[in-house]
Amino acid sequence: MRTCYLHIGAPKTGSTSIQGFLAEFRGALLERGVDVPDFGEDDLVKGQLALSGALSRETNARRPRSAPWRWLDRHLARTADHVCISREGLFNHLGDETQLGFAKSFFRTRGVKLKPIGYVRDSVGFLNAAYAQQAKKFRTPYGFDNWLIGALDKARYSYWRRLRLLATDPDLDVSIKPLHRVGSRGLLTDFCREIGCPDIDASGFDDAPYRNATPGPKALAAAVLVSRGLKERGVDPDFDPSLHRRFELATEARNWGEAPFFGPGETTTERIEAAFAEGNETLARTLWATSWAEAAPTTRRPQNVFDLNAAPAEELREVEDLAQETLALAKSPAHGWRRLLGRDRPAG
Repeated sequence: MRTCYLHIGAPKTGSTSIQGFLAEFRGALLERGVDVPDFGEDDLVKGQLALSGALSRETNARRPRSAPWRWLDRHLARTADHVCISREGLFNHLGDETQLGFAKSFFRTRGVKLKPIGYVRDSVGFLNAAYAQQAKKFRTPYGFDNWLIGALDKARYSYWRRLRLLATDPDLDVSIKPLHRVGSRGLLTDFCREIGCPDIDASGFDDAPYRNATPGPKALAAAVLVSRGLKERGVDPDFDPSLHRRFELATEARNWGEAPFFGPGETTTERIEAAFAEGNETLARTLWATSWAEAAPTTRRPQNVFDLNAAPAEELREVEDLAQETLALAKSPAHGWRRLLGRDRPAG
């Protein structure tokens, strides 16, 4: 029976690097009988994003109604290869019983074995990375400590709540590993073994273009100010994706990414550990028959933040100036005749 290797993340565990690897080694994988479908988009990331986004709307595994699942249905019918799909959004979706049930039934009724593959990291490192990614994309107007108040109550950051169904399903061949045991240089080697291609040499793969690096503290402080400005103007931060890239280039020109942001202090670290301790321990005992502390030791680094309320006046002015420059470039959705002509207007 052929297999669908379904890489589900989790977020902030090298998923983007894995997706970049799949794109660059697509031909080599196909030679070994593992197909990496693009869902008709000629872009692996974009196509697989559509697949995870449509999962919540599916109910009938024999007759899917969304375009990406219909496309996958046809694709499985015309190929005899194994299939490899990578989308970290599935980390959230497959924690839902209905959506997991649809996915299992979809592949089973087409004679395909489903093998979910996931990696996890310690909760402190996970929350720090999650905040940094949200902030640099202008999706939060809060500093780390205030953002954390809401994050500690969200199921999306609980590995056990998201992975419980997968970890305890007797019908699934699930492989979930702590990233700590794999190591950064060994991630792709481990992943190749998981998808049945242990002979692929990934040592020449350059993951730099695909790496979601953590910005420096000044960059994130400026990003928070941009996020607040966009919110005041009623502008969706994802409306103009080029804004993120222009902001990133501006912070790189200022050398603001040399020392990565790290938000948790000792007290905050203890709060994060306590909030997820029970679930993390249950997951570790269920999957690896060991303790969570042994499998995923807590990330501990010197706190590295930029406090907008306590910063020197000159540095604060630098951060505020970049935020204002970025906001001046922001655009809001066009309306009326401007939309018809494909024009946008500055958000001001």
